[in-house]
Amino acid sequence: MVNFFNGLEDFIAKWEGYVSYSPRMDKDLPFVKGEQGVINLDGERSCFEASIFSKASSLFEDAIEDGIKSLVIFLVRSIDCITYTSCQGHAESECTSLSYRHVGILPRNEQEYQSLIKKLNRVKSNVDETIVDSFVEVVVEENFVDSETLRMPCIDITFIPTENYEDQYFIHLEKTYESFVGCIKQEFYGWSTKTYA
Repeated sequence: MVNFFNGLEDFIAKWEGYVSYSPRMDKDLPFVKGEQGVINLDGERSCFEASIFSKASSLFEDAIEDGIKSLVIFLVRSIDCITYTSCQGHAESECTSLSYRHVGILPRNEQEYQSLIKKLNRVKSNVDETIVDSFVEVVVEENFVDSETLRMPCIDITFIPTENYEDQYFIHLEKTYESFVGCIKQEFYGWSTKTYA
């Protein structure tokens, strides 16, 4: 998956508080809640662009789709991760393909990156052991985010259908998702990215 983030450096500066947050910063960042829980620039499934809010924004939680919100809020508020993308997953339509539930994390440094990868893969293994013969599995992928001037390593967590079961994805998604959220809370209990600052 290609990840391009226009203004990545500015986003990180706002997220980390290097730039003082002001509600005026959000005035040019539109988002629309459309049918089936879609949140992006125009509320339509055919739109693949969305505004990205820093954690200090009063609109941050409102701009997260409901189906992925509990995981994003845990990552951000409980263990202080930087998230740069998320989607609750959306069914196939006449003009769009099936989109999978996912969230993306931007580790601040190599130590945080390695620790997150290790722990997230352990969470994935725990989910795999908990749910036998699941129609939805968790993929923890090491990737990159590019901007105009910067390339950053990232970690993408995606909930994908097992082979030949795309038609049953949303029937079984919540079971795997809830298991992952439960396991991640146990694995990261007492842990914070601040350890690696």
